[in-house]
Amino acid sequence: GYANSVYSSWGVVGGGWYNHDHGTWSHIGGGHDNYISGTAATVGGGQSNRIYSSWSTIGGGWYSFIYSAYSTVGGGHQHWIYAYASTIGGGMYNSAKGYMSRIGGGQYNRALGSYSNVGGGYWNYVYKERSQVSGGQYNYASSYCATVGGGGYNGVYSSYSVVGGGQSNYVYNSHAMIGGGSGNRVYGYNGGVHGGISNSAYGSHSTVGGGWNNRVYNSYTTIGGGYTNNVYSGSATLTGGESNYVYASHGLVLSGGWNRVYAYSATIDGGTYNTAGGSWSSVLGGFSNYATASWGHISGGYNNYAGGESSTVGGGSSNIAQYHGYIGGGASNEMYDSYSVIAGGYDNIIYTEHARIGGGRLNYIYGYSDSIGGGGYNTAYGSWSSVHGGFSNIAGTSWSVVGGGYDNAAYATWSWIGGGFYNRAYGPWSTVAGGYANSVYSSWGVVGGGWYNHDHGTWSHIGGGHDNYISGTAATVGGGQSNRIYSSWSTIGGGWYSFIYSAYSTVGGGHQHWIYAYASTIGGGMYNSAKGYMSRIGGGQYNRALGSYSNVGGGYWNYVYKERSQVSGGQYNYASSYCATVGGGGYNGVYSSYSVVGGGQSNYVYNSHAMIGGGSGNRVYGYNGGVHGGISNSAYGSHSTVGGGWNNRVYNSYTTIGGGYTNNVYSGSATLTGGESNYVYASHGLVLSGGWNRVYAYSATIDGGTYNTAGGSWSSVLGGFSNYATASWGHISGGYNNYAGGESSTVGGGSSNIAQYHGYIGGGASNEMYDSYSVIAGGYDNIIYTEHARIGGGRLNYIYGYSDSIGGGGYNTAYGSWSSVHGGFSNIAGTSWSVVGGGYDNAAYATWSWIGGGFYNRAYGPWSTVAGGYANSVY
Repeated sequence: GYANSVYSSWGVVGGGWYNHDHGTWSHIGGGHDNYISGTAATVGGGQSNRIYSSWSTIGGGWYSFIYSAYSTVGGGHQHWIYAYASTIGGGMYNSAKGYMSRIGGGQYNRALGSYSNVGGGYWNYVYKERSQVSGGQYNYASSYCATVGGGGYNGVYSSYSVVGGGQSNYVYNSHAMIGGGSGNRVYGYNGGVHGGISNSAYGSHSTVGGGWNNRVYNSYTTIGGGYTNNVYSGSATLTGGESNYVYASHGLVLSGGWNRVYAYSATIDGGTYNTAGGSWSSVLGGFSNYATASWGHISGGYNNYAGGESSTVGGGSSNIAQYHGYIGGGASNEMYDSYSVIAGGYDNIIYTEHARIGGGRLNYIYGYSDSIGGGGYNTAYGSWSSVHGGFSNIAGTSWSVVGGGYDNAAYATWSWIGGGFYNRAYGPWSTVAGGYANSVYSSWGVVGGGWYNHDHGTWSHIGGGHDNYISGTAATVGGGQSNRIYSSWSTIGGGWYSFIYSAYSTVGGGHQHWIYAYASTIGGGMYNSAKGYMSRIGGGQYNRALGSYSNVGGGYWNYVYKERSQVSGGQYNYASSYCATVGGGGYNGVYSSYSVVGGGQSNYVYNSHAMIGGGSGNRVYGYNGGVHGGISNSAYGSHSTVGGGWNNRVYNSYTTIGGGYTNNVYSGSATLTGGESNYVYASHGLVLSGGWNRVYAYSATIDGGTYNTAGGSWSSVLGGFSNYATASWGHISGGYNNYAGGESSTVGGGSSNIAQYHGYIGGGASNEMYDSYSVIAGGYDNIIYTEHARIGGGRLNYIYGYSDSIGGGGYNTAYGSWSSVHGGFSNIAGTSWSVVGGGYDNAAYATWSWIGGGFYNRAYGPWSTVAGGYANSVY
């Protein structure tokens, strides 16, 4: 180099010009006009740098000065270090006067306090120990451990405080902080302004997050941001908005504008011109809302007022809530007592506590714990009463309820109206479910719906319909029109113009019924009347149940006059005696007890335990008598029966006619099963069928045929025409004009046969017997004049002797006892034990005489025999 000098031991000058080293172990690397006077110091280069202390270093640059040991200037222009172990990294016109202070760079920076630090920037000052300005310009760290991060014209005037950046920010108390922004001030201990413009934190531990012109005046308070917000009390918070004020500790404003918090822990979330004036009160938003009492709350809306402790207004406008009250929204809703609720609507008013209005318009509550759900012009007067909705409804006393509708009024305790129009509940626990102009005047009465229904009975019920009325206890009208109940525990199901005057009675439906007796029932139909105790009419028209326990099932103009009687249906039927029954049909009548007419037309029973099953014009006059059906049949005898048919008559007891036409039975225990114009005149007689038959004797029987007569006891005619069994046990099987005239006589058939006592005629025609135990097997015009005789058949055979017999043939004659003609023609067995075997014109005149056959033979001697031939004789 040039003109360099070293004046000390172990000094070094590496090069350059006009460099002078006066320090032991010191070193000048190069440059121009550098100077060292301290031990072990170093100037790396540059121009006119000066070190007047030991162990210090200037790396380069020019016109830098170090006056204290262990200090360093890295480079730059015209720096000054006056304090021990300080550092200036570079820049221009920087000065480090504090012990172990540091300036990183920049221009005109000053590190005046011990351990102070300036990172860089322009005209930054650190006046106190352990303080720092990181950069920026015209920043001041004027107290112990103060920090300015950057920006311009910032100042920290108390220990442990920070300004992060920005412009013209000042901290005047310890442990405080300004993050940035412009014109911000912190006056309180541990206060902070995070940013914004012209914000001030006056209270200890207070904070302003940002915004413009915000002020916190007390401890532990916070403003998050916004414009011209102010907090005057401790532990309060204002997060943002404009011109908001908090005057009480723990108050909170989140946002909005021109809001005011005056009470402890009160909150405003947002909106404008809202006021939280009670402790723990809150306004969430809206405009010009006032929560003036403790725990009062307004969610939003306009001009709302939470004036009572723990009162709430959810929103709307011009609402007023009192102590523990709640208004959900709407407009101009008011409450003047505690614990009440108005959910919404407008112009609703509550004058008492624990009441509720759900919404609607111009609803009013005057009673404790009342409620109105909604609607308009509704009023609740009694405690715990309620109107759920509708228009112009009144819940007029305690526990009364109106569900909805128009102009309904519940005036009694526990009364209830569901809805409808112009309904009234005057009785305690009464109910009107709906409809129009319905009213309940009694306790526990109910009207379900309809119009102009009126319930005056306790526990009574009208389901619906029109103009129905109840005055009895526990009565029910299901519906219909103009039904009336004047008795207790009675029911009308529906229909119209029905009346009940006695208890426990029922009308199911239909038109214009009357019940006058206890526990009676009319099921339906029209114009029915029940006047008997526990009587019943199922339906039909113009029916009458007049006897106790009487029953009319249905039909038209049926009458039951006596107790326990019944008409099941039909028309113009009459049950006029005890336990009488008419099943149906028309114009039937039962006039005696325990009797029945099942159906048909114009049937009448005049005695007890009798029965007519059906048919027309039938009559029963006898006890336990019966006509099962048919036309114009009559049973006059007790226990007598006519099964059917037409114009049949039974006149005695235990008799029966099964059917047929114009049959008559005059004696007891007789039976006539059918046919026409048959007559039974004797007891136990029987006619099974046929016509114009007559039974005159006990247990006589005619099975069929016509014009037959059974005149003997146990006699019988099985059929045929004009047969006569006139003796006991006489029997005719059939045929025509036969006559069984003797006891146990029998005619098997044929015509004009006559059988005597124990006699038998098998058939044929015009056979006759005039004595007993004889038999004519058949043929015609045969005659037996004695007993125990027999004719097998043939024609015009005659027997005059006891036990004679003729086997057949014609014109044969037997005169003697035990004589016989076996056959042939014009033969004669003329004496006892005589025999003619056959042939023509043979005659055996002697006892035990015998002719075998032939023609014109004669046997005159006893035991004589003519075997045959012609004109032979034995004398």
